[in-house]
Amino acid sequence: MKFDDFNDANEFITNYLMENNHPCKHGSRNTIDQFNRKIRAADKRITDLPGDSVYSLRWICKHFGSFKSRAKENDNGKSCSRSHYSRGCQFFVYLSWDKREMKYVVKSCNMDHNHDIGPQLFPLYASNRQPDDDVAQRASDMLAVGAKPSLVADVLHRQNIPIAIKDVYNMRQKLKFRGSSED
Repeated sequence: MKFDDFNDANEFITNYLMENNHPCKHGSRNTIDQFNRKIRAADKRITDLPGDSVYSLRWICKHFGSFKSRAKENDNGKSCSRSHYSRGCQFFVYLSWDKREMKYVVKSCNMDHNHDIGPQLFPLYASNRQPDDDVAQRASDMLAVGAKPSLVADVLHRQNIPIAIKDVYNMRQKLKFRGSSED
């Protein structure tokens, strides 16, 4: 795929990934200046775009990489004290400026995940559970008057708003920290 503008490419790929339920994040991003610093031969440097323009961008799965425990290990050799997303997924999409074509081009991609994806799982990721401002305000108001987080989550679920109970507990904790809640 070829794109004349980086913003068009970024918007198209991001929308495609969301519409097809790929849980992705930006893995690496390089500017033209960063690329030109690595190239010694002046004729191979890119001079067609401003230096702060994006040269390349890579989207990776949220489950990319493998978990490396930094904590004291248990009998299995892994720490059990925290959850993590890393599962060794190799999904990626790599977009880069092509000097010959004078366009942004998807140079390579691997569209295979080693875990389940789908419309039933996609809304459960934390980045997709962020409530809108009005919903967050209603939830904060309910918590401020003493409603239990499980009740607030039930009310939001009835309105088809994907939110986890732990998100509501986190909202309550923020209110306590700010001093807005009686609880």
